[in-house]
Amino acid sequence: MLIPKYRFPEFKEDWLQTSLGEVVEENLEPIPIPQNGYTRVGIYCHAKGTFQEYVPEGKGLDVDTMYVVHKDNLIVNITFAWEHAIAITKEEDEGKIVSHRFPTYKFKEGQIPAFYKYLILDKRMEYNLMVASPGGAGRNRVLNKEQFLQIPIKIPSTAEQQKISDFLSCIDSKIKNQERIVKDYEDMKKGLIQKLFSQQIRFKKQDGSNYPDWKLTSIGEVMTSLEYGLSVPSKKFDGKNKYIRITDIDDNTHQYLNDDVVSPDGNLLDKFLVKENDLLFARTGASVGKTYLYNPKDGKMYFAGYLIRGHIKEDYDSYFIFLQTISSNYKNWVKKISMRSGQPGLNKNDYEKFSFMCPSSIEEQNKISSAIKTFQSKILIEQQILEDYKTLKKALLQQMFP
Repeated sequence: MLIPKYRFPEFKEDWLQTSLGEVVEENLEPIPIPQNGYTRVGIYCHAKGTFQEYVPEGKGLDVDTMYVVHKDNLIVNITFAWEHAIAITKEEDEGKIVSHRFPTYKFKEGQIPAFYKYLILDKRMEYNLMVASPGGAGRNRVLNKEQFLQIPIKIPSTAEQQKISDFLSCIDSKIKNQERIVKDYEDMKKGLIQKLFSQQIRFKKQDGSNYPDWKLTSIGEVMTSLEYGLSVPSKKFDGKNKYIRITDIDDNTHQYLNDDVVSPDGNLLDKFLVKENDLLFARTGASVGKTYLYNPKDGKMYFAGYLIRGHIKEDYDSYFIFLQTISSNYKNWVKKISMRSGQPGLNKNDYEKFSFMCPSSIEEQNKISSAIKTFQSKILIEQQILEDYKTLKKALLQQMFP
């Protein structure tokens, strides 16, 4: 029986086992390639939707014919279908154009395009697109359009399609709204950091007087000597000793990730143990410059060889120093210095030279840290709400489709 686990109570009948070719038909509207530039439609991989991109005059494909796109159509990239490059066209895609590599299909009567926006997210669709794209790796795997239309799908009645799409669209709206909230807080945090670091905003002492002038300092001055990490492989987590690598640091939050916890497979020397007020720097690869300020809540951990560890001196606020490593000044410095040899990389001598302005008073450093932490706490709360919505949507997709 083709019945989903979660269903609106008014629907009882089985879903229909059919194929894509039974619910869509090719929708070709050829036009000559524009001579003055045009806006094309592209498709993100992993079924993440469409995007628009302007193609300047003289930069388009060497073809004579293009095709007009209409909203609410099924569109696929035949070159990257094997990477789940499929979508339902949006309002913004209407009237834009594509090449022959992006065949579009309109839905037959009785089908709700918005429902298929969720149906194509299914892992079975991804697998079937791979099967329908024979050949070698990469661009050699071209979608066979006949096999594409034979991909099996399970669909409910028109009324149930509408109900499901309306419900999931509501969840999507909540996700988008929550994403805006998180972004707004992130922007406010960035603005506050910029104003505090540029001294546009200054805290005062309790008696209303000014703190001393800021001073120019460097990583080498605020930390004890920087050290390289442990050069041993990882093994299954032993339940006690964690091994932090570059990939264990979240790119956005700079927090330790708990989804792939491992232990170091070698002698555990105390000199490689991460302690409170330790700041880790990524020294190579695409994530060069990424940092992590140790949180005792993350447990006992040792740091790996592609990380550099510095211990922040007691007369500095560790979070204030960490904030310097997520500033635009720092990011620009990393980009400039790390590419000198053509390969991204920074050594401990490089890091020691990074300079920045710092309050002479640790009390003022503390106040700045406290202000930013308040914002960060709010951001984490809003991010968790966002993750909860995403988790809910994922669960619903699993339960609402048989």
